[in-house]
Amino acid sequence: MSSILSTQFELVEKKTQLSSRETECTYYLLKGLSAKEIAKILGLSYRTVELHLINIRKKLNCNKTSTLILKLINLGYLEKTVSN
Repeated sequence: MSSILSTQFELVEKKTQLSSRETECTYYLLKGLSAKEIAKILGLSYRTVELHLINIRKKLNCNKTSTLILKLINLGYLEKTVSN
């Protein structure tokens, strides 16, 4: 992940306490990639990415990925993703 992307997500990341890997997964999730596609890009197993997404959902109190995406959009993640 580029340093520009890291800087752009810094405020939201601190606010929600996402790890750097969780932030990376969030970035690619909002780009429309599946967990398997994210895993391939990040060099992780599919299950590891799934666990990161589960942790993100827990931290943001979301039961479903669709709810998570809506919450991330409301937190401003989509704006940061689209600008890249």
